[in-house]
Amino acid sequence: MNQNSKLIEDFMETQKVKSGIAPLDELLDGGFSPGKIIQLLGETQTGKTTIALQIAFNFCFQNKQVVYIDAKGDIVLEHIQQMNLVNYYNKEFIYKNYSTFSETEEFLDSFIKANPPALIIIDSLPSLVNDRCLKLEGKNKIDSSNTNTNSNTRPLIFLINKLKKVAKAYNINLLFINEFRNKISLTTGTINKAFGPKMLESESNVIIQVKKISTKNKKFKDLFKTLEDDSIGFSMEMITIKNNMVIIPKQPIPYFYEFGKGINMFCSIIFNLIQDGKIIKSGDIFKYENITAKGLLQFYKEFTNFYIAKLNANKGGDV
Repeated sequence: MNQNSKLIEDFMETQKVKSGIAPLDELLDGGFSPGKIIQLLGETQTGKTTIALQIAFNFCFQNKQVVYIDAKGDIVLEHIQQMNLVNYYNKEFIYKNYSTFSETEEFLDSFIKANPPALIIIDSLPSLVNDRCLKLEGKNKIDSSNTNTNSNTRPLIFLINKLKKVAKAYNINLLFINEFRNKISLTTGTINKAFGPKMLESESNVIIQVKKISTKNKKFKDLFKTLEDDSIGFSMEMITIKNNMVIIPKQPIPYFYEFGKGINMFCSIIFNLIQDGKIIKSGDIFKYENITAKGLLQFYKEFTNFYIAKLNANKGGDV
């Protein structure tokens, strides 16, 4: 084996796992890579938890086990049901509501030792606290004037370092959900800064931000404004903040977030087919193969049914 072949083999040692979410897989250059930290970053109420559950479902659907640490405690039974994870519960989908570093670490230690999962999701990092913070006496008592977060910095650094090394040793994918916090600067005023120490950023292999759609994707937003007006969801975009796994940076990729369901793949397919000239749009008339519909909402419904029927006919193959 020559040196070039050995180099390629070393870098392709672990096969990527698709998240099942087209814009995310594109930014990840094909999917998740075992042993790497993927950080999904965004402001509150931007659908990060639903997207994380959507990723969990797609892993489970591929018969890959997922451990989901719900540090926020926001997930309720309806979320599990809506995301079609009920049939995977306690089998491929292992859900735990832990809020402290110690119980999270203790559980992951025992679980990985017995049966390494394909994916570990922690949702979210800012919600994990030091055990000392649960004590209600002395210097750790609840005090609204205390904004010191140093008590969480050291255990977070240790947990991240440990999980990254364990993930590489046991071929595990890592997804951390993170949020912004306000940082006050005398020169720039209040700015958004990702939660956590600098080390969290440096140890993350990929950081992808979910955000409100920008003018760079105005065509996408204009196309799906009807769905927004009907309160089906809203247009968003993913953008790479950091990626040390690929050389060429990706442009912000638009997507439509549907309330309670996550990223709607049909909207992305419709948009791409319009851009490729395969869906003909003339005013508010849409044409595709044997579908002709007036208005996006009607076309969206007919196209979705048509596409699902075609997928079923092809037994899950490419359309």
